[in-house]
Amino acid sequence: MATRLAYLAEGRLFYRDAGASSSRLIESPFGNDVVNRALQRQAKNEWKTGGESNSGMYNRQSLWGISGQGPQAINVRITAVTTGNSSEELLYVVSTESVGGLFSYNLSSGKEVRLFHKEGLYLSDFCRNSKHDMIACCQRMSNGTASIT
Repeated sequence: MATRLAYLAEGRLFYRDAGASSSRLIESPFGNDVVNRALQRQAKNEWKTGGESNSGMYNRQSLWGISGQGPQAINVRITAVTTGNSSEELLYVVSTESVGGLFSYNLSSGKEVRLFHKEGLYLSDFCRNSKHDMIACCQRMSNGTASIT
């Protein structure tokens, strides 16, 4: 059986097939959509704040008391990965500051399928039992505690 490897580095998912000379980055369309929606919101509201500068009608600091962090500050990370039901499937968790979800990715077609997502869902450290079709993982809570799920 050929060795295949899926791994996480700096919150990004990489896959290396047997015999391949390099790894390929697997990007989540869901994660990209989160960033794109934030960019659209920023562009839509930029007239109010003048963007990142203090030259607009109002600036973020004076109006809302917050700093002007743009969508580039959105932290979209893949926090866990495991094998799926077939040799062509990976299961992984995409997490942002506000929402997380479990996704399936088909290595042959490159298609991502959202299995579920939820606000405040932070999962990591997958361990899959294929015999019972179950996954054990760590669920982190907003108060700093964690549990096995």
